[in-house]
Amino acid sequence: MSFKERNKIAKKFENLMDDLLKEIGFKTVNISYEEKFPKEIREKLRFLYDVPEVLFVRFQPDRFAYLNEKETFLVEYKICNTPIKFSSRVEHLKKISNDKTLNKSNVGAIEATAYHHYVKLAKTFNLRFILIIYSRFHPNRIVADYVNNIRIKNESEVIYGTGNASRTPYVNVNLDEFEPLNVFLQNKFGIIIEKKTYRKILKEMER
Repeated sequence: MSFKERNKIAKKFENLMDDLLKEIGFKTVNISYEEKFPKEIREKLRFLYDVPEVLFVRFQPDRFAYLNEKETFLVEYKICNTPIKFSSRVEHLKKISNDKTLNKSNVGAIEATAYHHYVKLAKTFNLRFILIIYSRFHPNRIVADYVNNIRIKNESEVIYGTGNASRTPYVNVNLDEFEPLNVFLQNKFGIIIEKKTYRKILKEMER
């Protein structure tokens, strides 16, 4: 999948999630790198993998979300749309992670630098930082959890991406350990999303 195609899917997901959060009572502010930095600058910074200042701004969270005075948090939207093709890779991950439940449909990949930046932000400043992931190959499609709860299964030096895609090291996670987004919102905030609304979002992401 090309960089342009990935961006198109990511933008659709962001818009759907923004609309959903607004509908259920959240106020969100776009604080993302893409929002704050013009395209010509982003293009210059895109392949600067070892510059601390660049990494700091590139991996800022997507949104600040406000529900009430006690419920504020950061949100990052992620797309995991590249499933593992080979069973041997799954078996390797099972062995090194000691997680026998891993399979082709639940292994997700997140850029390692991004993941570590999110965790560092959350821990250093005691932030509530939610990661919302869309994966077309996972049964739940959209899952969520707090960054501090995520357990990585492997951190790879293998370069992830082909062609014009982002080529960065990544961490693997078990998407089954996340909650479906509708369940997460109900359990953490007592918010119930109408089934019709949720199905519409899932259907739109399949287009």
